[in-house]
Amino acid sequence: MGWDWAMTMMPYGPRWRRHRTKFQKHFHANLSPLYQPTQMEEVHTLLRNLLTNPDNFNHHIRRSDQGISLGINS
Repeated sequence: MGWDWAMTMMPYGPRWRRHRTKFQKHFHANLSPLYQPTQMEEVHTLLRNLLTNPDNFNHHIRRSDQGISLGINS
């Protein structure tokens, strides 16, 4: 199916362990306070966008989600 790039679809082995190590490095409970400024900034942007153009709700939600993801991964 072409999903072998996704960690959840990888067979257990060296490649999976490398991905799991990288994932654990960036996503665990002790790091969540570091992400809060990015999340707050994106929530404020989302609310401003919804106030100015509420009809474009789906676009604003997608943009906010992507902004948080990219901000956290920077």
